[in-house]
Amino acid sequence: MPKVDFLVGVEGLLDQLDPADPLAYAMRLHAIYPRTSLDPVAALDEFEALLSIHESNPQTYAAHPFEQEGSWFETIAEYLIWWLTQKSGREAVERLMFLAPRVFHDPEGLRHLQIIAYTNLGEGEKVIPLLRGYLPPVEAYENQQISADDWLERYDMAAMAYLQQDMLEECNTTVDQMLRSGIAHDTQPLVMVAESLLPLAEHIPLETSVDRSLFVLKGCFASPEKAEATIQAATFLLLGGLVQEAFNLVHFTEPFIAQTENAVEALYRFFRFATENGYGDRASIRYSSPRWQMELGISASPLVADLAEGFERAARAEALKTKETTGSEVALRRFEQRFSVPQLDPEVYALTVAALAQTMADRSLHYYAVGTELHPELVAFTEALLGNRASFNFDMIPQRVLDDPHVGHLWKQFPVDSLGQLHDIMQELSQWVSSRELDPFVRQVTEVFILSHVGFEGLHLGSVAIAALPAAAHVIPQQAAAFAVGVLEDLWKRDGHLSSPEAHTVFDFVGGLVRTGAITVQVSEYLKQQALAANRGMDVLAFISVTQEALAIDPELSEDAEADLITNRALKGIRLTRLGNPVGGSKELVEAARMCLQRGDMTNFLANLASASNLLMDYMEFERAGVLHNELTEIIDDPNLGAEPWAQLEGAKAIARFITLLKDPFFGQSWPQARERVQRLLIQVLEEDEDAPDMMDTLANVAVLLIRGLSWQDRHEEAIDFSVWARSVFSQDGETDQSVLLMGEYAIALGNAGRDKDAALVLETMWQRSRDAGASHLMDFAVSHLKKFAEWDNVGDPAPYVEVLSRM
Repeated sequence: MPKVDFLVGVEGLLDQLDPADPLAYAMRLHAIYPRTSLDPVAALDEFEALLSIHESNPQTYAAHPFEQEGSWFETIAEYLIWWLTQKSGREAVERLMFLAPRVFHDPEGLRHLQIIAYTNLGEGEKVIPLLRGYLPPVEAYENQQISADDWLERYDMAAMAYLQQDMLEECNTTVDQMLRSGIAHDTQPLVMVAESLLPLAEHIPLETSVDRSLFVLKGCFASPEKAEATIQAATFLLLGGLVQEAFNLVHFTEPFIAQTENAVEALYRFFRFATENGYGDRASIRYSSPRWQMELGISASPLVADLAEGFERAARAEALKTKETTGSEVALRRFEQRFSVPQLDPEVYALTVAALAQTMADRSLHYYAVGTELHPELVAFTEALLGNRASFNFDMIPQRVLDDPHVGHLWKQFPVDSLGQLHDIMQELSQWVSSRELDPFVRQVTEVFILSHVGFEGLHLGSVAIAALPAAAHVIPQQAAAFAVGVLEDLWKRDGHLSSPEAHTVFDFVGGLVRTGAITVQVSEYLKQQALAANRGMDVLAFISVTQEALAIDPELSEDAEADLITNRALKGIRLTRLGNPVGGSKELVEAARMCLQRGDMTNFLANLASASNLLMDYMEFERAGVLHNELTEIIDDPNLGAEPWAQLEGAKAIARFITLLKDPFFGQSWPQARERVQRLLIQVLEEDEDAPDMMDTLANVAVLLIRGLSWQDRHEEAIDFSVWARSVFSQDGETDQSVLLMGEYAIALGNAGRDKDAALVLETMWQRSRDAGASHLMDFAVSHLKKFAEWDNVGDPAPYVEVLSRM
């Protein structure tokens, strides 16, 4: 429930109660939390009033009226202090600090509040003397003497205070302690590590900086709470010479910045440093979108140099406001900071989101400046044609268009008598649009008209219609994204894929509209599927966030909101993993599984749980996979589970893969049952599942993963045995791509076992049968592995492979 609605409801209930009623007191105390973010000073007034009521009769008006231990006032004070320092200023903070001794009877609690207040006010010099004995050892968390959140908050405050005082050695030590502890909760220690990346880069070993940047990149992307940290990591990459990776990361992070003011300083630094390093003529289109213009006054120019100026103005205004309200000049001093990062190795970052998320656009569409007044006739034409088609008539064609010497004769033929005539006119109009001789106004009208006819049978107008998207977004923003979907559909029909620069140009443009409220849940779902086809994982996550946030507010937007949330959560988990965050991805999949369990959907419960385990093993997160292995083992053989065989096979695969990692005697005890389970379920799916013919590659991959897992753990006999069995299953009805592939896996198992002559001959046979079947990809597989074994002269005998290659 939105906070305002909640508070209105509370006020309505309070009107029905006696102000002296303990229930009224409890409700008011509970309502301070949502009240704080809306009006911190009003919340402080209420806090002080309720504190006085509590002190007047502590037994009737308890410090924690919700039947829990501790003091609710202490909890609220820590929450209030952050909002007051950020939004209200020194006077309100000092007022709360004056009340603090009445709230905190433990000196440690009072010191903690003081440290939070001084750190957030930028007064690190006052924090440093308070830090002696403040930081608990990791054992305090392990012994449950302090929560993960509180432990990390203390270290975060200390590290920030050291950073404010330029005590970089102490800051580095504190950050190192946070990382070594292994404790993680919500945004920490990720945010503090990101904050310290640039200041510490010149003062710590490069390897340490690289490890920390990888830690941030792995855990921060695609998260509104950690968007600023992502930008900070991108700036580190920029100064370390990974320019394209840095711009990729900043570009795709824009839809995840929920509040523009929260990322102002980080974006200023990125664009300023990029400009100073010679990249001012690059474009970053999404940061010139309408919301940045309206909320921060950023110009409509997407050039980095112009963005640097715009974000500097916004950041300086924030810094001056901070000085005015708190007296702190820390933010102003940061404008003078410059940093140096040693040259980074791109190979180290090749599997991070910064390298994996790429746009292939070869041009940029520009958003119009907010307030730009387009020609009235163009506006009327666009509103009618794209917004309310029923109101359109051909009398609305501007006279200037009808009089145009190049295309006027085409427009005068409307309305037409046949689709064939319309086809010919549209084709000729689309050719004229690119002509420099065409009047710019006539071109715009024509582009809008073409956009409205994207999808016309027999014509591919998408590449021309792209140019009309900025006008559509300016005149009817609620419809622009829907027309972008149509353009992308047309490009798909034309090319059979969405990898073209034109498709990426559309995604770049429409992605900047995600946080403007111009994209509905239905349109977002279409864009999500198109982003999947285009392999734009970060945009997939952005469109998922649109759906999740909208359905959380209004579940009626979907026929089955819970089912949609489960589907999107599972997809989010897979995308997060593929972009380099397997831990975060597995958490999403496990949560999706839990939601399925609550609905009684045992098939998808098991499938999502198994997917989480398999993905963790793909990325060598074996300890976390072990936790899920135990849960899967407990349920997989339950006769009452009620899951479909394909999902059971996923679970069986995950269990078997994990068992291949075990040492003896555990492997020997567990493998026979795990192998039998996989074999039984694989045959069952092949024989009974009507979708099996479309799943053959996926089903064969079950065997491939297990064969390789066994070989890598030196379980050679088991790998050979399983590969022989799998090949026989997939070749029962003759040779198939899958059976030939498994022949290759059999050969690899033989080679890993040292049976080089046999392995070379099997690979040669595989190559011959692939050639006969015209399967070039399998021929390449055979040749590639022959070459690998031939080059491994320190493992086995390369001669048989060299001999086979010479014959080929």
